[in-house]
Amino acid sequence: MSTKLRFSTPLIAHSPVISAMFSVLDYNSNAREWLLSNFINLHYNIVTHIDQFYSRRDFFLDCPFLHKFTIHMDQIRGCSITPSQFFINSIDLGHYIYVVAKVWYIPAYQKSIYYQKGFSHNLTIYGYDSKEEVFHIADHFHHSKYSTDVCSFSDIEKSLAAFEEENKNYYNVIRTYKVINTEYKFEIEPMVRRLDDHLNSVNLFYLHQKNIPDENFNGWEHNVYNYTTFEDRKLNYVFGLAIYDSIASIVGNERDNEPSRVRDRVFHLLYEHKVLMVERVKFLFELSMLKNGEELIKQAEQLRDDTHVLRNNCLMYIFSSGNKRLREKLVNNIEKVKLIEKHFLEMLLYSINC
Repeated sequence: MSTKLRFSTPLIAHSPVISAMFSVLDYNSNAREWLLSNFINLHYNIVTHIDQFYSRRDFFLDCPFLHKFTIHMDQIRGCSITPSQFFINSIDLGHYIYVVAKVWYIPAYQKSIYYQKGFSHNLTIYGYDSKEEVFHIADHFHHSKYSTDVCSFSDIEKSLAAFEEENKNYYNVIRTYKVINTEYKFEIEPMVRRLDDHLNSVNLFYLHQKNIPDENFNGWEHNVYNYTTFEDRKLNYVFGLAIYDSIASIVGNERDNEPSRVRDRVFHLLYEHKVLMVERVKFLFELSMLKNGEELIKQAEQLRDDTHVLRNNCLMYIFSSGNKRLREKLVNNIEKVKLIEKHFLEMLLYSINC
């Protein structure tokens, strides 16, 4: 027997949660309105250099089109079944599986400096073939590119066992989620507020967590959930257009012929953000909610192309191991793209008919 749940090429693929979400949701359905109403705000940790849409966990937990469930490995063993059998039963019920596993035991992952023996990563299981004894899986397998592959039942079992053995203090859980039919009502005001927050680099951790002083998520550092104070999050994170200033400052202060501290991942995030922005402007234009809509679409597409060039500039600089000329070019282009995006956002907010 074999079963495959719906899984398509995602519009954006930045991290496992977001990549999987865009892969399982039908972009041509009502989910499009929710996706374009969110994924607007960005944050960057100036200490760990971790970047993300705000907030990765909130999107996963609060998506109205997904029902989420969590079960501990002990519960699965208590039912006298293997994790593989649990995955098969869940898929038959329409549930996708989201697990943290040791990638070394799964051939689909490219073994490199990034995927070393002790490395763990989050993968999605969306199907199986019981005759071939393989699962259909998806993750950022090769050079961070999101793709699909297969993995044997036994390799999944070994990977999960290795993870549990090496992470005894980590809560060893299996997450499943199921796509449900939901009517989402689009409202322009929340979108405008998020766009304005992005333009003005509002620290959303400070804004939204004033009354929640402590948080148990440390910005994804080391893939663990640690106790982190609200003050740390307030001081270490920048949002919106301020991200350009932070990465320009970091790159500009690096030494010649030394590896860069800035990861190319944040430049991928900026590009994917603009891919969505093009879709967002087209969506508003379809709803007749924009003045000068056709011109704004052109500006959004140009901004997307500019951030694509910026991403390539970053890759060239990183591969050069700190070439001074490429560093100066990268800093100049970071500042240039920031000004272009600032002008675009101001025009977009001015043009929206609320």
